[in-house]
Amino acid sequence: MIKDTKRGIFILAEVVSFIVFILLCLGIFLLFENKSVDDNEINADVKKVSLQYVINYDLNMNVSVSLEKEEMEELFDLVKSLEFGASETKCVIEPVYYLEYGENKLYLDETCGLALYNDKEYSVTKGGEKITDFLKKKIDILNKVYLFKFDQNTGKAEIIEIDDDGKNQIRSIWSNHSKETMTMNLAILLQYYLYIDGDVIGIDELDDYVSYNAAASHVMMLNQEMRDILNNYIKNSGDECCSCCPNLKPGESCIDLCCPCSGIGEFKIEDYKKEIEEFGPLFNKNKGADIKTREDAIEDAKKLWKDCLKFEENEKYPLTYKVSYDDENDCYLVRANVMAENILGGGASLIIKSNGEVIALWGEN
Repeated sequence: MIKDTKRGIFILAEVVSFIVFILLCLGIFLLFENKSVDDNEINADVKKVSLQYVINYDLNMNVSVSLEKEEMEELFDLVKSLEFGASETKCVIEPVYYLEYGENKLYLDETCGLALYNDKEYSVTKGGEKITDFLKKKIDILNKVYLFKFDQNTGKAEIIEIDDDGKNQIRSIWSNHSKETMTMNLAILLQYYLYIDGDVIGIDELDDYVSYNAAASHVMMLNQEMRDILNNYIKNSGDECCSCCPNLKPGESCIDLCCPCSGIGEFKIEDYKKEIEEFGPLFNKNKGADIKTREDAIEDAKKLWKDCLKFEENEKYPLTYKVSYDDENDCYLVRANVMAENILGGGASLIIKSNGEVIALWGEN
């Protein structure tokens, strides 16, 4: 009997200890999961916070939003009142607002009550509605036309400044612009990114064809009026010319020959070693005319493709051209893609020196 009683007390003690342990762990979990913005110390006497608008939910593209002193103090207090808990929603965070204060970084969305607080995802458990109302009022009054230059190496986008008159002019052109798209197998290497009131246009060195609303297979024509005004802002943005400028003649300028606006990009001939070994010997006895401009390179390519490959443009299968330059080897790369709906692939390429010497020429199915 005494033995049974002792055994019962021992079992009861173990159960109680286990329950206490569980409660202790739960308390510690809640302590760390429910947190306010005080976790990283901030000087509350200096109510300083910066606000940026996140374009199209892309964390690499933010636009600074100016705040008056009173607005900054109000926003700071709203941030300080926020509390976060574990994220249990099935929503995917789509950040619209980016705030920095002290050493803290905070992204907030508009719909799901989610936040990225110092790179960790939370649900906003307190203060979310008030701060969202404040932020929405600030964002709603923005003139939402933005042009970005995109760096393929870093994935970052740098904004190109456009004044309000320019933004209104771009918006006016876009409102009358055809939005008709074509489904094509065309790779658009994003160089510039134009955002107009929710519409997204991906631009490859300001060629005629652009991607529309992030659909890689849906392309559209960008009209000349729009390209002209974008060219103007890109050229005036202080953007340096490509390093690919050929030897300039008197009266010629780098901005005309090699700026991205000119449609001449950069390439490295060593990236085409395989094509040169395979196709170089076939056509290297052919010769084009001297090349000074993008148009010269395209004209050489058209003639050589027609003579050597029986490949040429026609009304049914129009072509789009891309020209790049290797400064170290004084070579141009000209590529053409068939621009027609429901045509997969099709095109031709040419690597040629500025003196017209053919390095390699080949067709693509």
